[in-house]
Amino acid sequence: MEETGDTIIKVAESINNITQGIDNIDTLLGDIETRTKVFSNELTTLSSNSQSAALDAKKDIMQAQDAQQSITMIEAESQLIEQLTNIANRHGY
Repeated sequence: MEETGDTIIKVAESINNITQGIDNIDTLLGDIETRTKVFSNELTTLSSNSQSAALDAKKDIMQAQDAQQSITMIEAESQLIEQLTNIANRHGY
């Protein structure tokens, strides 16, 4: 009888340990789910920020191209003024 009682106690302890293990696994799965949601939100934010940065970079490139065109026009106008000044000087103006 004593062996049966000991066996029942050991089985009960084993069941309790298994139940605690299942509870721990359930808690870990909940933590993983929460962290996955947080990570997903961070990726969404990062993606949005990257798209924003890409648009800003595109605008910056376009502004730089506009500035380069303006510089080219100013250089051409400067050369034309210099040529006209030289012609005017040769004719005594």
